[in-house]
Amino acid sequence: MYLHWCFIVGDYYKIDLIFVSIIWKYWIKFQAPEMPWPDHQWALCIFDDAIEYGGPACAKYQEYFLQPMLNYVTDKSAEVRQAAVYGWGVLGQFGGEAFAGW
Repeated sequence: MYLHWCFIVGDYYKIDLIFVSIIWKYWIKFQAPEMPWPDHQWALCIFDDAIEYGGPACAKYQEYFLQPMLNYVTDKSAEVRQAAVYGWGVLGQFGGEAFAGW
């Protein structure tokens, strides 16, 4: 799944999360427990991209993605687990100091 179009590339490949800010409220609904596993995967992939391409700027959205990423690491769907674990990897690599304690 390629959702990188959601991000606007600025100088020096820094990412502006303006567009993500606009659509974030819609993607959050995909992570609800009653939603099917593909919706969980989509939500996690959006979060993963925001972390990977937004870097430390993603910290302002952590209240929306940290708990779902943690919860879905043990999901029964392999695709959901993979997206959750990938999110933790990019968080460690690109998240910055705000996430050093995780």
